[in-house]
Amino acid sequence: MNFNFKNVVVNLYYILNDRYYRYSNIIIKKIFGKNFVDANLVRRGGKVIDKFEAPSKNPTGLALEGKTYLWHCDAFSGKIYRLDLATRRIDRTFKAPTDHPWGLAWDGETLWNTDDLKGILYQIDPEDGSVIKSFEYPNTDLHGLAYDGEYIIATDRINCMFYWIDTETGEIVRKIPTPTYNPRAESGGLSYDGKYLWHSNGTEATIYIINPANGTTIGKVQLMKTHPHDLAWIQDMTIYIAIRNLRSIYKIKVELRLGEEG
Repeated sequence: MNFNFKNVVVNLYYILNDRYYRYSNIIIKKIFGKNFVDANLVRRGGKVIDKFEAPSKNPTGLALEGKTYLWHCDAFSGKIYRLDLATRRIDRTFKAPTDHPWGLAWDGETLWNTDDLKGILYQIDPEDGSVIKSFEYPNTDLHGLAYDGEYIIATDRINCMFYWIDTETGEIVRKIPTPTYNPRAESGGLSYDGKYLWHSNGTEATIYIINPANGTTIGKVQLMKTHPHDLAWIQDMTIYIAIRNLRSIYKIKVELRLGEEG
C-alpha cells in the first residue's frame, strides 16, 4: 500500500475540523503553511481560483448585484455590507433588519434577507437598509435565498425544503425537498444560475447542483470540513462561497459535467 503523507494530513484536518474547527485551521497553517487549506479546500469537483478576506468575522449571506458588487451579511455583527469587487473594499454598510441575518438575494432592484431564528423574510431598500415589507413563516428556519426572476426561493433548514415565495403576497406557491434530510444541518446556502439551483450544506461541506423542476441532484462538489455558508453563482460553473470558520470568501471553478457528482 502506498503511503501518501499529504492525504494523511488532509484526513487528519477533516477529523480535527469537524470537532475543533476554531483551532485546527490555525494549527495546520502553522505547520504546513498558510496556503495549505486554500489549496485543499475543494476535495472533489472543482478548484479554488481566488480568495479574499470577508469583511466580518461570521460571513453568512451572499448575493451578487450584477458583476460589480457582492452583498454580504454577518449573523454576529447584524450588519449588511456591499463590497466593490474591483477594489475588494466595502462601499456601503447598514444594520440588518434583524440581529441574526442569514440569507441574501438580489432581485435586480432590492435586497431580500432572512432572520433564520424567527423565520422572517425581509425586502430591503439597498440604499439605506430600510424594510419595504416582511413576511413571517412560523416553525421554519429560513437560510439561503435566491431569485429566479419571478419568485424568491428560500431554504428551510428545519423542514428541509425549498420554497418558492410570491414577492407581493409572501405566499409559498411551491416547495420541494432539499437533497438531504438533516434538520440540524449547519447551513443551507442557495443561489440560482438561470436554470439550476446551487445549494450548500454546511454540515456535509457539500455543494449540490439541483434541477428545480424535480429536485434531482445533477452535480455535487465536496469541500473540506470548513462550514461553508451561503454562495452566489457568478457565471458558467463559477461561484462565490462564504466559509465561516476561515472568515473568507472563495471563488470556486466547478469542474463537473452536469449529471456527475464530484
